[in-house]
Amino acid sequence: MIGGLLLPDLKQLRVLVYKHITPKGWDRKTPSPVTWGLLALIVFSLLLFTFETEETISQQYAYFFRIANVAVALLFALEYALRLWSCVERPEYAGKFGRIRFMFSFIAIIDLIAFLPALIFVGAFNVYWLRIFRALRILSFLKLGRYSNSLAIVLGSLKKSWRELVVTFGVAAFFLYLSAVLLYFIEHAQQPEAFGSIPRAMWWAVATLTTVGYGDVYPITVGGRICAGVISLIGVAIVALPAGILAGGFIEEYKARRNK
Repeated sequence: MIGGLLLPDLKQLRVLVYKHITPKGWDRKTPSPVTWGLLALIVFSLLLFTFETEETISQQYAYFFRIANVAVALLFALEYALRLWSCVERPEYAGKFGRIRFMFSFIAIIDLIAFLPALIFVGAFNVYWLRIFRALRILSFLKLGRYSNSLAIVLGSLKKSWRELVVTFGVAAFFLYLSAVLLYFIEHAQQPEAFGSIPRAMWWAVATLTTVGYGDVYPITVGGRICAGVISLIGVAIVALPAGILAGGFIEEYKARRNK
């Protein structure tokens, strides 16, 4: 009798956990309170990671960072365990081996990497080579993708516009190489250190075509300066093309989702 009462209660509890912890299970327009809490936890973990890179702060508050990192990792582990337990409520993970399929899904692996190193190597972060595991906490930022419709729109626009973007980057690569070749022939005699080879001239071409213009390398001959002026104008157009394609794709995807 007790077992018969317990199973329905566990089933109801699992459904409740699934609705609160999984954005797709939440039936309201605004995110669930648990989702807001997880977002705050993700932001807090990224702030911890950011301030830990400043040695004057991390050394002075080493104990706080150690405790906070473990606490964040434990909360991420609890979230992972709850999602693993409740994932069978999703049709794609229903059945006998549903939880195993969930564990090998991309987002589940990302979530695991986000907290597991901090728990395994707790108290050992003073070892220099282990600092690489700190960077893995940045992967927890990818959790935000599960809670953001805007990110879904951006990804959808990228998917629709990838052919145009590939062509645009192909054209950019062609002009990049062409610019490096031209400046190599014009400037290599006067500036062998900066333009003595096409690979060396490539650095100037990248800085110019992307309109960054660091100013560490620049042509000094008349022909080189004329070429650089033309290439700079072309660079403005090359930078604007992907932005226009992405903006157009974003608007199209946004309208398509809004009209659904």
